[in-house]
Amino acid sequence: MKIAALVPGLTYKPGEMASKQVKEFLFSTMDDKKMKIDDQNVTEKFIAVSSDYIQMAEDIKSAENHAYLAVIAWNLSLYPQDQIPGQIELISREYEKSNPGVIQAELLAHDLQLLVEKKQKKFPNLRMRITKIGVEGNGEEYKITTEAIPFEVQ
Repeated sequence: MKIAALVPGLTYKPGEMASKQVKEFLFSTMDDKKMKIDDQNVTEKFIAVSSDYIQMAEDIKSAENHAYLAVIAWNLSLYPQDQIPGQIELISREYEKSNPGVIQAELLAHDLQLLVEKKQKKFPNLRMRITKIGVEGNGEEYKITTEAIPFEVQ
């Protein structure tokens, strides 16, 4: 199973060397002073963090659920470190209450914690909150799209 980001007119598979087209696309998002992080860039980084977790899914519905949980972990990673464990515990317990017999809070908490740590390790300075995720399946491949906005602590 493969996971790929959607870029109009480009073929890109995570783990492969970026083609000249992909590099040009990424560098075309730069402005005069700093690189602008766009939805495509966030999607590629999201895939780098969550593809192993999403690929554990057995079908498209499960892949969507895994992707939603990965988005929760991504967004949690943006908060101050001391707030994250409590939020993971709260979310895990709520999911277990909403899905009795299907989700175990301890296992979900473990998965969320691993995803949070992976995002913080790989992209500690990426401060974009994912607001929308799309998952499409066609056989052995899932295509992921995201929309994101700058994260601001309120």
